[in-house]
Amino acid sequence: MNLTLPPISSTVLWMIASTYLALAIGTLTRLVCLRGQSSKIARQRVYSLRSWWLVATLVCVASVGGASLAAALFAIVSMLAFREFAEFIPPRPLETYVRRFGFAFILATYVALAAGIDAQPLLASPLIGGIVVAGMLATTDRLPVFIQHVSGFMFAITITTSMPAFAVLLLQTGELPTSDGPILFLMLIGLTEANDIASALIGRRFGQRPLARKLSPMKTREGFLGGVLVTVLLAMLLGPILVSWGIGQSALAGLLIAIAATLGDLNMSAVKRCTGVKDSGDVLPGQGGVLDRIDSLTFSAPAFYLLIWWWQR
Repeated sequence: MNLTLPPISSTVLWMIASTYLALAIGTLTRLVCLRGQSSKIARQRVYSLRSWWLVATLVCVASVGGASLAAALFAIVSMLAFREFAEFIPPRPLETYVRRFGFAFILATYVALAAGIDAQPLLASPLIGGIVVAGMLATTDRLPVFIQHVSGFMFAITITTSMPAFAVLLLQTGELPTSDGPILFLMLIGLTEANDIASALIGRRFGQRPLARKLSPMKTREGFLGGVLVTVLLAMLLGPILVSWGIGQSALAGLLIAIAATLGDLNMSAVKRCTGVKDSGDVLPGQGGVLDRIDSLTFSAPAFYLLIWWWQR
């Protein structure tokens, strides 16, 4: 496990500076737009802005701190997300000892990531955890909920840990034959968030036809297409500059992230709709829970990683 900070390239510093500049412009724009709004709405928007600054700072710190620091930060995020997801697993609540095992399992997963494990064990980790939980529950009198809790635990670990952890793999030295890990890490999260923001804004302004009426009534086809267009164009602009990709490669990366991010969002909407929950929690004021913040990344991170791996194998 390498605890020394890696050298920070000028490109990464430029990306971080651009992130904060965009955030500052967005903050000022939002504050101006809040004039005349009710105090309740204004307060909620200000809380949301604070959460955006916190999230951006954590992402930037992870990008320059190397795989070990990123794994530590993602471990906290995954444990908070798992705590929220555990409330969804029927019949509620998930057994206390299974939750505790889940927290320990998540911590062990990220310790292994910091130590340098590759994608194969990460993909297998939900199966390993499910086998252990099945053994734990099989020795109790909770057999009526055996299937729900074992399958629910495996799905929870997959969504909250294994899939977003692919972002950390981008930062591992030697995992991919490239030295652009921090750049790819920031591109992944930046394009994922850009797709979320663009699809929401465009859908709010031009949306007419629902994308998935039962899952997320506010999402529209127009918003989805607008998000895809913005993400692809942004990728085509940044790819050749940041990582020397061709226009075609950059467009494909942007398209994949946009589609995967939308599916990740809809996947979490389906989970919440099945359990009658609007927000997964209130850890991030103005934005809901941790699951609400990482839902898109749960699909975009493995999709983007596997694309990079395929290109460079």
